[in-house]
Amino acid sequence: MPAASILARRRRLATASLLAATVTSALATHAPVPDERALLGDVPSVFAASKYDQPLADAPADVTVVTRAEIQRYGWRTLADVLRGVRGFLVTDDRNYSYAGMRGFARTGDYNARILVLVDGHRTNDTTYDQALLGTEGPVDLDLVERIEIVRGASSSLYGSNAFLGVIDLITRRGRDVAGVEVAGLGGTRETYGGRLTTGRRITSGTEYLASITLGRTAGERDFPIPGLAGGDRVAHDSDADRWVQAFGRLRIDDFTVTGVVSERKKEIPTAPFNSIVDAPGNETTDTRWWVEGKYDGAVGHGNLRVRFAVDDYRYQGDLLYGVEPRVVNQDRSHARWWSGEAAYTQALRDDLTLIVGAEVQSDIRNRQENGDRTLDGNADLEYTRLFLDTNTTRYWALFAQAQWQFAPRSSATLGVRHDQYSTFGGVTDPRLAITVRPTDTLTVKALYGQAFRAPNDYELYYNDGGTSIQASPNLVPERIRTSEILVEWQPAPQWRTVGAFYFNRITDLITTLADPATGLLTNVNAQSQIGRGVEAEIEGRTPFGLDVFAAVTTQLGEVAVAIPRTQLKARLAQSFLADRASVALETVYQTSRRTLFDTTIPAQASTNLVGTLAHVAGGLRLTAAVTNLFDVTLADVSRPEHAMDRIAQPGRGFWLKVEYTFR
Repeated sequence: MPAASILARRRRLATASLLAATVTSALATHAPVPDERALLGDVPSVFAASKYDQPLADAPADVTVVTRAEIQRYGWRTLADVLRGVRGFLVTDDRNYSYAGMRGFARTGDYNARILVLVDGHRTNDTTYDQALLGTEGPVDLDLVERIEIVRGASSSLYGSNAFLGVIDLITRRGRDVAGVEVAGLGGTRETYGGRLTTGRRITSGTEYLASITLGRTAGERDFPIPGLAGGDRVAHDSDADRWVQAFGRLRIDDFTVTGVVSERKKEIPTAPFNSIVDAPGNETTDTRWWVEGKYDGAVGHGNLRVRFAVDDYRYQGDLLYGVEPRVVNQDRSHARWWSGEAAYTQALRDDLTLIVGAEVQSDIRNRQENGDRTLDGNADLEYTRLFLDTNTTRYWALFAQAQWQFAPRSSATLGVRHDQYSTFGGVTDPRLAITVRPTDTLTVKALYGQAFRAPNDYELYYNDGGTSIQASPNLVPERIRTSEILVEWQPAPQWRTVGAFYFNRITDLITTLADPATGLLTNVNAQSQIGRGVEAEIEGRTPFGLDVFAAVTTQLGEVAVAIPRTQLKARLAQSFLADRASVALETVYQTSRRTLFDTTIPAQASTNLVGTLAHVAGGLRLTAAVTNLFDVTLADVSRPEHAMDRIAQPGRGFWLKVEYTFR
């Protein structure tokens, strides 16, 4: 298409978007809109910052709360979608998994091991790779989430390993929130289909249940470009499909709760990683995750006791094809099962002093890693050659305590510490200190300091390929981080909130893959350090005529690492009208250029999504329509070390429609 036609088409789309926003703004001036946003006054408390409920302004951390209303309004379907719009986060996709970095740190070989993701306080990172699953591979459908609490900064003083850059807790809906049966169906471009069935109800004042199942699939890109491989550019055909299922169940009786989660995702890989065959069916990964947890959370004595016990399971299967007939499929397998327990007691010792103490223990039941080559002749298996097998297991225990003292009417100090003892490397102790001062009712200043660690996982410690190119690394020690932050929050009006922050991170003992000079084989070593510092600003609010406004900027100061944009800008507008039964929302994420592993540059890019919702139509009917990558911009993410190209193409313009109905 000629450049002039493309420009004209984009102008028409931009004009249509602007006209839609203008019309809905005019309608809103005649229809008062009830406030459903998550401003300071709308969020009574947060839990994840201290492991007990406290006002957001008193939380000893930089916390963002994303509500269910925002998730619906902006059409976010996965946790990765949410984090793309959150200040300080960088989200990428290699057409297999979604990855998140924070505040200038995002290693291209990471598996989300430095961010801890929880569901109702339950740790979801597995014990083999420490991976947090963020996209369609995630264990819980986002439609079941009531709110998401995002805690920035080192948080090992409460959570231990993986709470390195931050903690994300998905708080799910209760049975009373559903109060009936919900049915949802979704369809869109790239042959995308999905459905959900949810039921929940409060039976008595102390008994309620929730059960849900979600199914989805997409064909992905029919023709996926693979630039820069030997022999020129290539195209992978029909190799990007994605299929997932997620099931969730919970029963609460008074102070006791039992929760069960099961999910499985199978993803075809079009990018030919690790020099596998291009454009050949069979390159795929399968992730299966489940857990069962029993929890008591109730009053004991003058405080509150929370005790939980869980059994978790994670299974990974990866297949990559090599050679010509007879072909060889490399089969990478892992299966981890572990149990964990935690007890925490919280008590207000005085009106100005709150204390939480607790203990946590976790132990592998099974942690098996295996890699081998299976020779194929058509559909028949000829031979299997095992290259690697490891069955080492890991266990740890931890003790933690935190006290928050209100030393003045508008000022508080928080001091916490945790000690973790691992069977692999020994012990590590991490403190936390926060000073919060509120000079006025609308102004809050926080000075924050924390230390955190990430324990080397079983994959990093023990994985090898039989002595061909990779050897085990059993002598690794934890990665360490020290974070400092000055945060200023100002609420200039009841419906407006602004945030300004300066942060400084010092990371040491980063686990890096290098060649062993003695053997010539690749090995993992604690060989790198990194300093990151930057500034952030954010503003959000609602105008008198019902227009929601959000804007955030993050800028890295000093040297910028590979794959990191120096500056990110994120902006959202959402206009409600028809007494809050309908809305039109526009979201844009802009990032400056990024350097690749091949020392090339991906230019600056911006992606814009347009979402319209219509609720309470014909009773319990809700419609959501979205156009993603509205202006059909050419988007790409930096590739990872296993890829032969410097960038991974991201989807062009797409459309999806979701229909939901609630039977009361």
